[in-house]
Order: sequence, then structure tokens, then C-alpha cells
Amino acid sequence: ARRFVRAEWRAQIYRFTQRWGRLPSHLDSHQHVALIPGLMRLYVELAAESGIHALRAPREVRDLGDLPGPRAFHRLHETLVLSQLAERPRGLARRAGVSVPDSFAGFRQSGRMDESALLALLPRLGERGGIAELMVHPGSADAPGGYARKQERDALMSPRVRAALAAHGLQLGRFSDLP
Repeated sequence: ARRFVRAEWRAQIYRFTQRWGRLPSHLDSHQHVALIPGLMRLYVELAAESGIHALRAPREVRDLGDLPGPRAFHRLHETLVLSQLAERPRGLARRAGVSVPDSFAGFRQSGRMDESALLALLPRLGERGGIAELMVHPGSADAPGGYARKQERDALMSPRVRAALAAHGLQLGRFSDLP
């Protein structure tokens, strides 16, 4: 079964490269499927052999202080499992010379990040230092499954959020900016 996954993932990298004329900035997988133990080594191998210099291995910030309220608490157990699964590919990636952000945030608020949740999260990211990935799904129209894409877009564009980024020494970037 791994050979079929390898072939599919290679085809997706090839298709992206043909369409955009360059390699993707990073590898990712829908719903974090690449973190399944039988697939994580393949995930890292494909990044390294394809010359893709970064991948997502979402180890969520672990303190409870960043929970914006009870609505995100139900995702705590999922967050803990995801973070535990992300540990192995993080180490594999670094040994293979593939970059991974130092921390990750936004899983618990996924699709519901608003300005107040973002403002509460930013100081904790600033305290941790290093490179943090913030997962959001902004857009001009909301999506099925409760993704409030317009709310997330507005939060990211908020002048208060921009000021908070600067106040906490945070700088926005892309996966292509990773060392």
C-alpha cells in the first residue's frame, strides 16, 4: 500500500510542478494524514528526494492558556494526539535536512479563528521564540463544515492584530522563508 501512496504523492508533486513551474514551498497533507505512522517516513523521504525544503508537522502549543474558550476545548484530545504524532516526522525531517516550524498553533480554533482568539494566541507565540506556524483558513466565502473563512480573513487583516504582531516581535512569513 505504501507504494501506491508514494506514487500518488509523487504524482501530486509532479502535477504541482507542471502547473506552477516550480516545486511546492512545502509538503502538507489533508487532515494531517501524513502523520499516520506508516506514512510519516515516506512523507519526509519524498520532501528530501524532491528537493522540497520544508514540511508541516503540527506540534500544537500545549498550554491550556491559549484556549479561547469552551468551544475549542473539545479539540484538546485531538490536539494532543496530533502533537504526539508530529514528533517523529519532525525529527526525521531535521535529520534529512528538511525544515519544520518550531511550533504550531490554530488547530483547536481551526475554521473559527477570530480577532480575540488571535490576539490571545499571539503573546504565547512570541514567548516561545523560533518559527511558529499559525493554521488559518481565510477566504472571501465561508465553507461547509463551519469554516468561517471571512471571519478568519478579517482577523488576519485587523489593525489590532497587525499591531500585536509587531508588539510581540512576530513577523509574518511563508514556508519558503524557512531556513
